[in-house]
Amino acid sequence: MKGRLERPGSVNHQHIAAVINTLLERSPRREPVRLLDLGCGDGRLLGYVLGSLAGLRPTLRLEPFGLDVFDAGTQVPGFFDETRLYLETQHPAVDWAHRLILISTQDEWPYPDESFDFVTTNQVLEHVSHCGMSSGKATHPCRSSTACEMSTHVLG
Repeated sequence: MKGRLERPGSVNHQHIAAVINTLLERSPRREPVRLLDLGCGDGRLLGYVLGSLAGLRPTLRLEPFGLDVFDAGTQVPGFFDETRLYLETQHPAVDWAHRLILISTQDEWPYPDESFDFVTTNQVLEHVSHCGMSSGKATHPCRSSTACEMSTHVLG
């Protein structure tokens, strides 16, 4: 959203956007900068990060992507349609039909190795119960200079 920053959905959203902005300041990357939100859910984190970076770095060319699974039992049926609608409303210049992917927990990763500069995940890892969607697998699409920002609950 041009002209103003969106209100963050949580302090985690603010933190993740700030980390990405700081890393871009410290270590510029070739553009476009590619960002994957792994377990993008309702799209609020991805939308906030896009809005924040647009406000902080208006000339930055950013290619956002979102990936989630439909059969993990954590989302209601049809949630991804609402995610797409939300992001299309907030960021209409992005071709969300080709940037959001919904897969099964059994599917292969849809991205080749070294596809992204940043991978974010927020409150997702505590729901992962099998190796196919583990944090180790999440690093495969990362470029060698990629930063992964993960936020989760501490479980005992």
